[in-house]
Amino acid sequence: MTRDQIYEFFSRFDGPEGCSLRSICLLAAIRLNNQGANGSFSWACPGDRSQTLSRQILNRMGIIAQDQKRFLAILEMYEGSCECEVLSNILEDGEGVKDFADDFLAMGSQGSPAYGF
Repeated sequence: MTRDQIYEFFSRFDGPEGCSLRSICLLAAIRLNNQGANGSFSWACPGDRSQTLSRQILNRMGIIAQDQKRFLAILEMYEGSCECEVLSNILEDGEGVKDFADDFLAMGSQGSPAYGF
């Protein structure tokens, strides 16, 4: 998996294929305005770290299984209560995607004994 493919993954995640958090925030604000006094909104997130969405995007991108395994293993090292939060934390950090790509590429195709995969 190349650096460009990693950037493409995060771009797709942040778009219609993924959680599109920026869009969700905008829609939530619109819905809050429409509901007035109630002020509630809902967002459907599995609420877990199953990485289902990430796997779907990686599969659509044609990423080979070995690279998917490394990619998802690195995601597990990041903080967050669910897949969407983990990925959005990476996106929101100014250097987050670059740092993630650096971590992935530093492992090489054979994996790293330090991470155990």
